[in-house]
Amino acid sequence: MGTNLITLFMGSQYLVGGQTTQGLRFDIGNANPPSILERMVNNHLSTIVDFLKTTSPFKDDLAYRKLCKLNSIGFIAYYLTDMGNVLFLNIARYNSKMCDYVVYLPHQLDKEQKLHIKDIVLKNFSSKYTVLYNLKLDENSIPLGDTKSDISADEFLSMI
Repeated sequence: MGTNLITLFMGSQYLVGGQTTQGLRFDIGNANPPSILERMVNNHLSTIVDFLKTTSPFKDDLAYRKLCKLNSIGFIAYYLTDMGNVLFLNIARYNSKMCDYVVYLPHQLDKEQKLHIKDIVLKNFSSKYTVLYNLKLDENSIPLGDTKSDISADEFLSMI
């Protein structure tokens, strides 16, 4: 995941555009784009929205098309995990030698998701992880849940 801005691991709860996507991994965006102009417009929200609007089977699925209308990466991440998916956001500074990640976890991880997570964590063992889990909506439809901030790879692996 080192150079990707976002990585999405699909869960087994729902079909997407009538297709099964269980266990699929989607690497989205470039965390270190080459030009200054690309760096200026590079962000998680526009990257995930563009991906969902232009990539099959997401662009053909009503639920994912509706996600594109949300104007917050937090809301989109919440709904993606509510659908059983895992979302990694690379939040490292541009040209940083070390990656830091924000990870949104669904209530239950399937076998493929656990393997994908272990693969990323073992390849980025010196990284720090902020993990959001047990996500739900409050009475005002604001996502909330539990957070473990700046944890080590060992601690993250022990969570799953």
